[in-house]
Amino acid sequence: YTENPHQIIETVGQLRQLGFIVEMDDFGSGYSSLNMLNQMPLDILKLDMKFIQSETAKPTHQGILRFIMGLARSMHLSVVAEGVETKKQLECLREIGCDYVQGYYFARPMPCVKFEQILCQAHAPSSAAEEPVSRQPEQILLVVDEDEDYRREIRAAFRASYQVVEVSDGDAALAAITRYGAQICAALLSVNLVSPDGFTVLKILQREKIVWNIPIIATGPPDAALEARALEMGAEDYAAKPHLPSSLYWRLSRVIGLSCARRQECDFRQEAYRDYLTGLLNRRGLIARVATLRAEDGPLGIYLFDLDDLKRINDTLGHSTGDRVIECFGAILRAQTRDTDVLARYGGDEFVAVMKHIGSEETALQKGRQICRAVGENSLFKQAASACSAGITIWDMQQPLQEAIDRADRALYQAKAASKGGCRLWENKIKRAAKRST
Repeated sequence: YTENPHQIIETVGQLRQLGFIVEMDDFGSGYSSLNMLNQMPLDILKLDMKFIQSETAKPTHQGILRFIMGLARSMHLSVVAEGVETKKQLECLREIGCDYVQGYYFARPMPCVKFEQILCQAHAPSSAAEEPVSRQPEQILLVVDEDEDYRREIRAAFRASYQVVEVSDGDAALAAITRYGAQICAALLSVNLVSPDGFTVLKILQREKIVWNIPIIATGPPDAALEARALEMGAEDYAAKPHLPSSLYWRLSRVIGLSCARRQECDFRQEAYRDYLTGLLNRRGLIARVATLRAEDGPLGIYLFDLDDLKRINDTLGHSTGDRVIECFGAILRAQTRDTDVLARYGGDEFVAVMKHIGSEETALQKGRQICRAVGENSLFKQAASACSAGITIWDMQQPLQEAIDRADRALYQAKAASKGGCRLWENKIKRAAKRST
């Protein structure tokens, strides 16, 4: 027995040389660290039960499970998740590619005798009267082609690897995509379709790429113009007919692999742009999102919110209560704004909201007061004896975003100096002087 990290790593290395399989248990809890994960020669990474239950309760884009799975894959580790108790948890882990799961969802602890009975039944040979059960592949390959013989050939060549769904026209293709959605891993789409034609289907899929992000291999005659048009419209590849099934297999593998890599990259980018606690954007995400705004989105209201007395809450009621207050404010901010507005956690207790089409300063001020009032009426904020203050400025997008946030910050300082839970609109000196003179 030793607690010396260097001796542990050395011993683990010796065990692996003797043929032992080494597993790091309870990763995600206690003192498990990425540094030990990096140094220790491991075969299996086992995720802690409490970690699994908390992470699978979050939306996929907010948690770090997908990141950990990618990290394990890069280190050639198998991943085991323990403590799986619901179907939702199982589906979440299956979606991100977890290798093994265990938990009460499958069975509770049982006497050894009962386990042996179950094990014997599982390995008992089937009776002659029983039909062997073949497992249907989970990934769907959609074949959209007017040629029945071609569809039959594809079904025979790929049914062992994919669940092949065949349709003969464009309308049926769109219906199948609507029905199966994310289950479709790729589609073979003939450009010679009718009602609608293959290019129209391709155009619709590209337009709805956020909903149906399906890699497409266009198929058709060996025509350079058709191939160029299909690729320009977003097809991943063009397979001229006739072609060998083995050639098509490698084309499919390539486009599916590229699609998965792009999805993972997008997921990682989304996670890098999100605040883990609230699901709102973080500062990096705020800058990236604001960069996509256009002139017609203005005028914009820039709001800087500050949660009053968060340090006192953490010190007296505990950091868990402080985290709940932060999460609660994020939910209130979402409820009081539109889906098109840009919301971010700017710092520990500061939040930024960029609201579009704010017609006047009075409208901006009313909205800020409405949010502060909703916070003041919330039961958790009442229990914690906390509120939120806000500073507001109107931004015409002519100056850098940081200048607008600085103006909102000065207005916030004035609001907090007057009374906590207040809301103040920034005004420049010339404007204030003009008001005083009138």
